[in-house]
Amino acid sequence: MNKEPISTDTKRKAAELHWQVQQWKSQFQNLDDQLEFMSQLLDSYIFQTDLTDLSERVDDLKVRTEKTKAIKKEVRDRISRHESKLGNLLNGSDRESEPRFYNDHDKLATMVDTCTKAFQDLKSEVFSCGNDILKKRRS
Repeated sequence: MNKEPISTDTKRKAAELHWQVQQWKSQFQNLDDQLEFMSQLLDSYIFQTDLTDLSERVDDLKVRTEKTKAIKKEVRDRISRHESKLGNLLNGSDRESEPRFYNDHDKLATMVDTCTKAFQDLKSEVFSCGNDILKKRRS
């Protein structure tokens, strides 16, 4: 692989992309913490219920939480590989892949957004379910 000089424009774009990748990594660290909290919450006494409809809902939320963890891990792995490719781009060793790299970055950004949105929806449902369980216990 031939190292070519890197243009100022490429350096600027790469710096912006690197910043975005760092944001994703931070965001996913936060998701790790929140998913662990949700898993523990779903296994806690608060979510133990003998009401069939709510029990099935809790079981579904547990399954979806595990699926979300798996998807998040896959996206995080892609982020790591992408960051490595960004390093290759910056050191000039993979200039011919530059256009494809930007396209891949956009696709990865969409995956990150989709994963984050799915997590937010799941989190809302977990807290809604907890609220419903507590309401039923009061009545």
